Amino acid sequence: MAGATVRAMAVLAVTVLFATACVDTGEAKEPPAEVKTRAEVEATVRAEIQAIADLAGSTVTTWTAKTPRCDAAHPGRKWAMTGSAEIPLAADKQVDAIRAILSRWSRARWQFADARTTPDVSLSATVTGSLLAAHPTAGFNVSVTGSSTHDRLAVGFGTRCFQPAKGEDPANA
Repeated sequence: MAGATVRAMAVLAVTVLFATACVDTGEAKEPPAEVKTRAEVEATVRAEIQAIADLAGSTVTTWTAKTPRCDAAHPGRKWAMTGSAEIPLAADKQVDAIRAILSRWSRARWQFADARTTPDVSLSATVTGSLLAAHPTAGFNVSVTGSSTHDRLAVGFGTRCFQPAKGEDPANA
């Protein structure tokens, strides 16, 4: 149950960031969404999550990726990618791994919404660490959460909105 809770927290954090990134507020218009293939976006995100697993000395498991529409009020073809993965890792190695990820992302100038590891008292008793950050240029967010009761890191991700490449329609697939 606690593992599902940690995984749900990671996915929820990225979902909130995804939702706010894709909302049309009617204010200043942003440039049109970039055209990308589903495979290109997934490869970019997957490479970063594999880099996290490499830092932890592990692998990526239970990979899931979905491509929801960006604007439910005006259904079109714009889409984003959200998903999750797990990185098997003993609970006693999670804090060091999360600190290594934090260090790597800090050097690369990721923007952090959350960056905590134990013994931070704001974390619940079973959470070993929590990171939530935006890639500085690639247009995606990643959350990493560890738990002392599970031998894995929970990873969630979400991208900004894209226009589909010719012949693709990920939002309506």
